[in-house]
Amino acid sequence: MLKNFVILFALCVILTLGDHIEEAQEHNVENFVMGGANAPQGLFPWTASIRVRNNFCQGVILNENHVLTAATCVTEQNVAINHFWVRVFAGDLHITGSNLNREERSLSHLFIHDSFNPVTLIHNLAIGRFSAPIIMPHNTIEGAILNTRVIPVGTQLQFAGWQTPLGTDAQRWLRWFSIPSITNAACTTPPANSNMNLTNMFCAGQLTPAPTNSPCGGNFGGGIYLNRELVGIYHRGLTCNQINNPSVYMDIRLYLNWINQSFNRMDLTPPGTTFPRN
Repeated sequence: MLKNFVILFALCVILTLGDHIEEAQEHNVENFVMGGANAPQGLFPWTASIRVRNNFCQGVILNENHVLTAATCVTEQNVAINHFWVRVFAGDLHITGSNLNREERSLSHLFIHDSFNPVTLIHNLAIGRFSAPIIMPHNTIEGAILNTRVIPVGTQLQFAGWQTPLGTDAQRWLRWFSIPSITNAACTTPPANSNMNLTNMFCAGQLTPAPTNSPCGGNFGGGIYLNRELVGIYHRGLTCNQINNPSVYMDIRLYLNWINQSFNRMDLTPPGTTFPRN
């Protein structure tokens, strides 16, 4: 009798652990945006959620055919993934449940920046081309306007990203907040960042005390904005709401030519391409 009870108890533990493991895999055991307020409809209509199997990232809709994200979102162990694995969701303020305005797209092409280095994270950008265009104009989706100006240090920038699911309905709402841009010298002051290569990058957020508003690892590929113009793509800063851990962004104004050239490319980054490329 006791033996049967022990076996039954063990099975219950295994099943419970299995449920938790599946839940952890579903959410990729990563954190999502901390703080901020719910974004109203229309404030960030270019914000996209990118899912690669059970991994979450973000992206920015550029036009009816293309989405911009971080190269680290579409590579695994320094190797380009198959673009058929990628799903892009846009047009909604939450990405759970159902919504008539939400658009889902697969990719026909993936363009990872040829000079992307997964060690230093320089040129950490990628563009996906949709397998079918989003019909524009759309009720809740627009293409982002790209910034072309140098942003002064101390400028308040706006980040938009999805939060960790909260509440009984487990909705993952789009949140937004403002954080200041900081100097690269301040960004590399913490010992953990002292060797960081900030080529074509900028940092934002406060070092101390611990910030109440910050993006997290599940928001990689998301955009940061000034007056609703895309300034940068978030790609570095694994922990959030921690002291001495500002978020790091690719400076979009330095990649305008590369972005525009990608719109007319007929090739793609072959799946299995290893970075850095020789």
